[in-house]
Amino acid sequence: MSDTVDPVVTITSLNDQDAVGGRVDIAADASDNVAVAEVAFYKDDTLVKSDTESPYSAGFDFNADAPDQTYQIKVVAKDTSGNESTAAVEVRKPKHSFQPPGSTLNGNGVFFKVWAPHANKVALIGDFNQWDRSDHLLWNTGGWWFGFEPGANAGHKYKYAINGTIDRPDPYGRQMEHSAGASIIVSKDTFNWTDGQWKTPRFENMIIYELHVGTFVGKNDGQDYPGNFQNLLTKLDYIKGLGVNMIEILPVHETPGPDHPNPTPYLGYAPTGLFAIESSYSSRNAPSYQELKAVVDAAHSKGLGVIMDVVYNHFSTNGGRDNWYWDYDGDSEGNDGGIYFDNQHTQWGIAPDWDRNEVRDYIKQNCRYWLNEFHLDGLRWDATTEIKNKPGGWDAMRDIVWSMRQEFPSKIMICENLPYESEMVRSGNFHSGWWVELHHKIEKAFKAETEANLSDVRHGINGGDYADSTQRVIFAMSHDECRNGNAYLISEFGGRGSWHAHAKSRAAAAISLLSPGIPMIWQGEEFAQDGWFDDNYDHAVDWKYERDSDGWKMKELYKHTIQLRWDSDAIRRGSLEWTHEDTNNKVVAFRRDWGDDHILVVINFSPTNFTNRSYGVRAGLDGQWTQVLCSQDARFGGWDGAGNAFYEPTVQADGKLYLNVPKFSVIAMRRK
Repeated sequence: MSDTVDPVVTITSLNDQDAVGGRVDIAADASDNVAVAEVAFYKDDTLVKSDTESPYSAGFDFNADAPDQTYQIKVVAKDTSGNESTAAVEVRKPKHSFQPPGSTLNGNGVFFKVWAPHANKVALIGDFNQWDRSDHLLWNTGGWWFGFEPGANAGHKYKYAINGTIDRPDPYGRQMEHSAGASIIVSKDTFNWTDGQWKTPRFENMIIYELHVGTFVGKNDGQDYPGNFQNLLTKLDYIKGLGVNMIEILPVHETPGPDHPNPTPYLGYAPTGLFAIESSYSSRNAPSYQELKAVVDAAHSKGLGVIMDVVYNHFSTNGGRDNWYWDYDGDSEGNDGGIYFDNQHTQWGIAPDWDRNEVRDYIKQNCRYWLNEFHLDGLRWDATTEIKNKPGGWDAMRDIVWSMRQEFPSKIMICENLPYESEMVRSGNFHSGWWVELHHKIEKAFKAETEANLSDVRHGINGGDYADSTQRVIFAMSHDECRNGNAYLISEFGGRGSWHAHAKSRAAAAISLLSPGIPMIWQGEEFAQDGWFDDNYDHAVDWKYERDSDGWKMKELYKHTIQLRWDSDAIRRGSLEWTHEDTNNKVVAFRRDWGDDHILVVINFSPTNFTNRSYGVRAGLDGQWTQVLCSQDARFGGWDGAGNAFYEPTVQADGKLYLNVPKFSVIAMRRK
């Protein structure tokens, strides 16, 4: 009796309309009532392989096939009697040109796209193909290389093998194993954001706390050192408790660190992957990019906005040692550094080629990445003068910043405006710029004491020729002002053991919080952190100071003055009028005005105590005034009776208020 029963065959590794690319192993199951003799695999009508032993499979090579094409994968099973049956699916090699650069999960695999205009061939290598350079060749269109890898998934490491000998990470890679390692495919964004009701504060209402993730946490606070995103979460309530409403985080781009053969100071200012989040900031419980999102989301839930420092003026050290962008696709373009550079240098590293559209777009997409994917409230651009002075830099920067302002109108764009150029804000499209002159002039005046230059002080507080007070970020300290030969102000003034150093530091803080501008505090200054800032344990924020008497009193001064700022429209957004300058006694006064709110700020840079309400200060307005701040009050570290508590003087016929004005102090009086 003859066998007339057809075998049964199914394709097990692909579904209809799946995407394919590179080399793909396609598997099938076949069975028969007697025996299967052969299973044949076809691409369209072309035989790829005939397999006679189970498990049945064939390797299909789509490398030479153009994108945006559909293919029929057909599997024909025959039994020993010649009966046969067919299973078929249609698959597609996607059109990649509309995919974003980098790696993108899609359906049953991952799209890859990389810019390498001088490459002769680019292969995709990674965990998904055992790092086989011949397994998956990418397709080239206009210098962009595309591919789709069905076997790739989130968590797989990968690189691009260029011209068979050069292995490069992905410039758009969202995660790296470390700064010298492979890129890692990230999962689709499934983060559960809870900040739907959050709104970025108005600029005049911003008070910023600047911090460095690695050194902010872990010294004498019961937590691990160095800090990471997860233990930064434990500090958000502390930051909020100061009264600030913004955090500025030093750069978190991937940076050469301990895992790199050429490690650099771990401050974030030597980027080796603009899109990759610093791997060491992960707690290892989740990828660093997920934990950064958790920080932003939690900060927003507590009423804290988040600004990020970004470094676009230079990349890490030149020459290909710790800068894999260097000669990226194997062509140095006349020893200029390759496609990302044009032999333009800064004192910190090589500058990007701002004249090249692909480089401009790379940095523009990076800005968009931070503001969109991480819900950040703004960006602070590092060393913008370096960008302005490079070929094409000024136009590129203005274009990128303007684009971000249009796309994210509530977000703040800040420039590190050093040396000061008001044009950077007026014409450069930034909302605001760092105004370091306030720090310099105040520090210099308190060091000079009886020789203080009051004209310099006025220059520092006036804030240059910015048109609006929100166009400058002002501070007594920043990360730059306590390194590179500088230290925290309390150390500059004599150290934590010096009473005068505490007094001067309190006064400097009060000046920065009461002057026109967006005020910023640098980590630890609020509890009299000393020494200087660096990326190691010896110079990390020491939380024991936050708990001692001196630190507690300093922190009370900060909290009180910040609250005063919140309580006064005049301080947050009012005008500035100088009312008093005493060059002999080194006392100045200015008034902040908004509607019926008037605050008179008196500063004494000298070691002279003016007691018995004997010092006359011109207020510029008549009426009765009451003290709202004395930086030498006992609760801040001064003494009882130093200021003018329970005393509400009236402006006298000579136009002056007669006050106690302690040495090295700030007095603030409010018109009743």
